[in-house]
Amino acid sequence: MSADEDLFDDPEVLATLVSTLRGVAPSPTIRARLFAAFAEPRSRPDGAFGRFVEPFARLFEVSLEKARALLDATASDDAFERDPSGIALMHFAAGPRLARADTGIVRFPAGMEWPLHRHVGAEHHLFFEGGIRVHQDGKVYGPGDLLTMPAGSEHSFTVLADRDCLTAVIIEEGGIELPPGTKIGF
Repeated sequence: MSADEDLFDDPEVLATLVSTLRGVAPSPTIRARLFAAFAEPRSRPDGAFGRFVEPFARLFEVSLEKARALLDATASDDAFERDPSGIALMHFAAGPRLARADTGIVRFPAGMEWPLHRHVGAEHHLFFEGGIRVHQDGKVYGPGDLLTMPAGSEHSFTVLADRDCLTAVIIEEGGIELPPGTKIGF
């Protein structure tokens, strides 16, 4: 270890160094950029989820403009239908290959338990915000992850407790089968 490293390990030297620094007010431009960087993600001028526009457009076979508009629309609660359990759903039409699939953006409430269900057709989730833990294997999926459940598979999951989970979903022809008596609907 060098002598310089020893100086910076000494709390008194660090305290003296810090006390000699004087603050400088940032320019208005830098200040605005700094506050924007810490603002709620939906208030950013580049859109709510800019980094997801291209993967979303590819997966759902929509234009970049439509992908951006749909992702930006998630900032408004009015864009969603809600069911009694608190799940919010925004349906939209995807590209021609997905014409027979059910496609939408879903917001699951934080901490929600989703029951064991069977996939008649394959299901694909692209996660934007929050996440889930799959009960069967313990895997956690969050922003940027793609979860694919093949036809015939079964799983249940818990939405992580720290925030709602926002995900785009493709449910291929056949949908899912829920346990008898499960009350979820729009």
